[in-house]
Amino acid sequence: MRKTAFVLSLAALVAILVCGAAFAAIFVGRLAIEDTPFHSTMHTIEGSFPKFTDTAGKDRAERINDLVGRFYSEVMTTAKPQSSGGPYPPVRFAYDIFDSGRYLSILLHGSVNAGNTQSHLVRTIVLDRRTFRILSLGDILGEDAHAKAERFIADEMQREPSRYLRGAKPPKVGDDTSFYVSGTGDLVFVFDKYAIAPGSAGTPEMVYPAKNLPERAGRPDHRPTKPRPSLVSGRILDATMNTIVIRADDGRKLSFATVDADKTKS
Repeated sequence: MRKTAFVLSLAALVAILVCGAAFAAIFVGRLAIEDTPFHSTMHTIEGSFPKFTDTAGKDRAERINDLVGRFYSEVMTTAKPQSSGGPYPPVRFAYDIFDSGRYLSILLHGSVNAGNTQSHLVRTIVLDRRTFRILSLGDILGEDAHAKAERFIADEMQREPSRYLRGAKPPKVGDDTSFYVSGTGDLVFVFDKYAIAPGSAGTPEMVYPAKNLPERAGRPDHRPTKPRPSLVSGRILDATMNTIVIRADDGRKLSFATVDADKTKS
């Protein structure tokens, strides 16, 4: 594969997972995020998940890691053999990280490839960038957050009905509704594959613009400065799901989230 140069913003570097013989941690304030690969003798498992460490204490990191572990268990529960005593279907995990300046969002992806169908589940964790407290939708959207979200989702589905399953009803919004805050401060709702849209839509998203969020709830205290471009040159190793992995010329293995990336300069 030919060598390819990538133009990346420094703001995206928070999503870099530095891999090699040992997996180095990326620090966001006092929170360390380590890329943990999967190995299993019982399942065909690929990809990796984040492992968090809080240098100021382990309690918050343990709560975040517990949520990651619960999602792992949820995905593995769906990965059942198609027949009694048969092989387990392949499972792939991945994750993305978005830093808006005030909020740090982690998206966890789990895919199960069972023959002709492939399920794709996604769960999110949103943290206060300063305290690393796990936030609810009400912390972002303000008062009556669930009702506001339901109205917004219903309006979006009505505005573009062709994107969604025929007869699909707007889902109820609750504490388990997946959402994250993008790097530009927008609130984004994300849904499992097949939940409200055909499989070709993957995991559909609906963007609630930052300008429409409550002043104190949704908008960052400070906007990050305009990022400067940084050049990384290497070979593509993997470009599946929402991540691209390259082997840099200096030998490092780098992984970048591509959900909101500008790929026009690749």
